Amino acid sequence: MVMLLHALAARGLRLTALLYGEAPTPWAVYPAAVRTAGSGRYRYFFHVHDRHSRAEVGHFHLFDHGDGRGPGSHLIGLAIDGDGLPVRLFATNPWVTAERPCTAALALRHLGQFAPRGDDETCTLIGRYLGLVLAVFMPQVRSVLEARDQRLRKTPRLAADRRVPVLSARRICLRRQFRDLDRHEEEVWP
Repeated sequence: MVMLLHALAARGLRLTALLYGEAPTPWAVYPAAVRTAGSGRYRYFFHVHDRHSRAEVGHFHLFDHGDGRGPGSHLIGLAIDGDGLPVRLFATNPWVTAERPCTAALALRHLGQFAPRGDDETCTLIGRYLGLVLAVFMPQVRSVLEARDQRLRKTPRLAADRRVPVLSARRICLRRQFRDLDRHEEEVWP
């Protein structure tokens, strides 16, 4: 993931520039059409809300659209900073994306197969980036999705509560994740 971001930087690009150019339009979907990953079952898009900062410029939504009929299932949300680094994972309330709810176990199975490929270089690079983020942060993804399921089991009426757009979220940091992985490796291989 870091190598991919460095390769873009060497070409004078940032991930955000690939997504929306100079400045994003709030609520617009980037790229302009929702991107298809792999066979078309998995899709993603990026957008920003009215307010954003360099610390969190916007976020991706990743979906499983199954057979393509009816609404898809929101798998996970991923916020990035101005450098394209992942900073937060979140699970939306089903009403936010008009989705078909799925359990954490099912979402994790789909995310394990989420291997985006595209018909152009931008889609391919973004897809590779998303796949790498998922691989590096899968324990945190699991934690966010399981927390969402637990919260809905405890308070089922939350699924219809329009005041609660996000059911669970967690800040993430690539530097800390690598440090923790190094520490774990030292424990396994003294």
